[in-house]
Amino acid sequence: MGYTRLLIDCGSSNETTTEDSDRITERWRTDEEFIKSGKNVLLADHNHAQNFIVNTLRSFPDGNKNCYKLPLMISGVHDDYNKYLVRAGFFYGNYDGLSRPPSFKLEIDGNLWANVTTSMSEEDPVYHELIYKLKKDQATVCLVRTSNDEVPFISSIEAAAFDGGSSMYRLKENKTALYLHSRINYGANKSVEKLIGRREERYERIWEPKEMSEYLNVTPEFINPHGSLLGENDPPFPEMATAIRAKNISDSII
Repeated sequence: MGYTRLLIDCGSSNETTTEDSDRITERWRTDEEFIKSGKNVLLADHNHAQNFIVNTLRSFPDGNKNCYKLPLMISGVHDDYNKYLVRAGFFYGNYDGLSRPPSFKLEIDGNLWANVTTSMSEEDPVYHELIYKLKKDQATVCLVRTSNDEVPFISSIEAAAFDGGSSMYRLKENKTALYLHSRINYGANKSVEKLIGRREERYERIWEPKEMSEYLNVTPEFINPHGSLLGENDPPFPEMATAIRAKNISDSII
């Protein structure tokens, strides 16, 4: 069976069902059906009810390359409809007691995705995200050891199809992937959710809120709820409802 939406809580022994702000439920699966190697690890000092994916991870002390096989659905109508957002999360949490967050490589279908550098941060996981076009009904995500004394691990994997088909990220060439550098919600303060409900954000994209002291953070008095439809790649309405502008008309914001 192929999925158009697959959420994996790596290292967990139990499935979890969540509900977003729009009361839409999400099913986070264990990773046992997608990989046979590695070890489940429960982070004893972490028990986050809301961000539960940081509570467990799967580590790979053995072997130089360990791979997940993700069964994903592809369209036989047109390959422009086979674009997926694929995101991997890494939360070290000093699970091994060594206080040495490892570095390693992340691959997708045999191609380098990212050089992963984890950290001691107790905040959010380190994420690496791609817009990727499937060539077959399975994607392979691999953790690759680059040093004998650094053990790869992973906390979560997400894959979501773009149901907008060719209208989404249409400038992406067939032989390339788009690697996320940043996705910022300018003018929003830290209380704004990074991942909003699926009625507004259909594609699982995370939007980082950011106020900037050198500019004015503004909220328009009137917002056209259909205005975001004019934006390329379908930005969600709440993210279009905040902005920054220069303090003086002669100043640039670039």
